[in-house]
Amino acid sequence: MEEHSKKILYFHLERGKSAKKYFWNSFQMPCVNIDMGEGYELLFYDVPEFYMGGRQWEKESLVEILQRELEQENAEDYYLQPELSGILEIREKLPPEVLLHKVVKQNLCWEYLFLIGWNAADDEYGDEGAFQRMDAMEEQKKIFAILVQKYLPRINHFTVVTDRPEVYMDFTDYVYEEYGIPASYVTRLEKRLGKNKKTVILDGRRHYFPPYAAIPEEASYIDFWSENKKRSLLEEKRKDIRYLSTVKFLDTLAKNGYNTRVNQTHMQTEKK
Repeated sequence: MEEHSKKILYFHLERGKSAKKYFWNSFQMPCVNIDMGEGYELLFYDVPEFYMGGRQWEKESLVEILQRELEQENAEDYYLQPELSGILEIREKLPPEVLLHKVVKQNLCWEYLFLIGWNAADDEYGDEGAFQRMDAMEEQKKIFAILVQKYLPRINHFTVVTDRPEVYMDFTDYVYEEYGIPASYVTRLEKRLGKNKKTVILDGRRHYFPPYAAIPEEASYIDFWSENKKRSLLEEKRKDIRYLSTVKFLDTLAKNGYNTRVNQTHMQTEKK
């Protein structure tokens, strides 16, 4: 591992576990260090669901603990498992770009590409959140453009699923001018626009309900937001579909333990 690797911290919720058995116990948060290559090191933390004996965490205390790890490790970036974000009542953010690249790299076929883009009906910012909405749309589009850049020469068909086509037109115009790939816009996913074994779907929309019957056979489904409901639905209803996400990638990485250098325990000293 390079001496000055950039550190990405991943905080994973450990369901059913408590940080302490008795009040005098010190808090131990296991961490696994994994060399991800390309100058990056992943620090994988298991965060117990409960503070002690089934007692809920004080959100502020847990946030302080996680923040302290970020500062001590001088982290380049971090990612909270979505379930943990929910417990802490912190708005989810897209995973760091380097992690999304690792996920996208697992897909081998890029002939038919779908992007599940922004939809007005799914707007979570409300009437008062115009600036937040625009920032979120621009961030999604930027990340999408970066992720697929190297794969564009291999794409023959490109479809954007959205009722806001104007948001994506500058990028689709660029794709057409540079690669000769015209983009189609539809408001819902349609099976006829893809091809069996040749389709990849990039889902950038939170809380989107995948119309599993409309997905071509043996497609790859890349979920930007790692939502459990999407994963469970597709794995139950469409076992032929390959579901990919950052959480699934990281959990598999830690479970397999390849490139693991150090298993260690970080001791947290509680504030009194």
